Amino acid sequence: MLTGLAELLRLHIEPADKRGEQYRNPLEADGETWWWHDHGEHCLFADPDSDTEIEVNTYCPDEVDPHFLLQYAKSTDRYRDIHTACLEGIHGMARMLELAAIPPTRRPTTHRGSFRRVHRAGQDHG
Repeated sequence: MLTGLAELLRLHIEPADKRGEQYRNPLEADGETWWWHDHGEHCLFADPDSDTEIEVNTYCPDEVDPHFLLQYAKSTDRYRDIHTACLEGIHGMARMLELAAIPPTRRPTTHRGSFRRVHRAGQDHG
């Protein structure tokens, strides 16, 4: 899903931005509706029906960031055990990734903003 969302961003939103146009929310992917908020090398995608939020590094969507993964686990009710197991927040998630032999991101993220800043219909994304 991450790669698909990042690809849609690169194929549709970024070219419109380069032309000086605004690509309006929402974005449709695999039959689901996603609101998006592009900020630098990251984009937050939010499903308005489920409140699921996925933060994607648009240039390296396969990288796993412990902070973003924990935010995703918190936003969906499918991974309560993971969220509960991370008593120390992103440090707990980083340890879980290490135990699972999943390499961390090449560089730590500096984004620590609100995960509710998602543009709704009629709002600009700039």
